This record gives sequence, structure tokens and C-alpha cells, in this order.
Amino acid sequence: MARAYQIAPSALIGTFDYAYLIFASLWGYLLFSEVHDATTWFGMGMILIAGVMVLRQQRI
Repeated sequence: MARAYQIAPSALIGTFDYAYLIFASLWGYLLFSEVHDATTWFGMGMILIAGVMVLRQQRI
């Protein structure tokens, strides 16, 4: 990951870095039967939307 930050623009790498939220939620559900509440889903959604906005802004 450190090498990726050296090569590519940090906004791009940072966006993909937050993809761990999806996988952490999936593994938490599958391995530990964790079920997130609405506030948690809302927060994760805001982070993902912000990442998409950064990617779209960078392309323009």
C-alpha cells in the first residue's frame, strides 16, 4: 500500500483503501454474525459516496 501511494495519486488510492469497509462488514457478518445498525450503514455510505465524488472530481 505504501508503494501504491508513491506511484499513483493519493486521492485515487485513498478511495480504494476505503473498500475495506465492505469486506470488513461481510467478514463480520459471516464469521461473527455481526449485524450493523442504520447509523453504521449510513456512515459507511457517506464514506463511500465521498470516495466516488473524489474520483469523479479528479477525472474532470
